[in-house]
Amino acid sequence: MTIGELIRRTTVPNAYIQDTMTLGPNLPDGWTGDAWQAADMERGYFLRAWNDETGRVAIVQSETGYEDAANRLRDKVQSGGDWAVSVE
Repeated sequence: MTIGELIRRTTVPNAYIQDTMTLGPNLPDGWTGDAWQAADMERGYFLRAWNDETGRVAIVQSETGYEDAANRLRDKVQSGGDWAVSVE
């Protein structure tokens, strides 16, 4: 199992659906990410990114808008993410 597989299985909040307009913000090389929207016309975005090589993970949840969440996620990725994960 890779870091990405683990993160994709375990981190999306309940009642969020994958954002069909984007796969997530542009990220530096080595990082992969995706974007989720709150369901039922609620305002909210959940973005996450991971780096399978380093195990670093970054997650942002925002109720103010997609661009706010994307900018905050990029900032977290640039500073190394929120935490590291190891899988076997």
